[in-house]
Amino acid sequence: MPVAIPFGNDNIYINPGSVSIPKENSEKGYILYENRRMKFCNLEGKVYKEIEL
Repeated sequence: MPVAIPFGNDNIYINPGSVSIPKENSEKGYILYENRRMKFCNLEGKVYKEIEL
């Protein structure tokens, strides 16, 4: 499952999900990190969630 959850002191748990076998109707996807931003993208390249760090 695609997720980004803060925990502890300045930590973040990040899971991009699965490219091949997504669970619970989530999109097949990946994460791009650029300029202190995490971008959750589907396989077509569409950003569906963005987090600034």
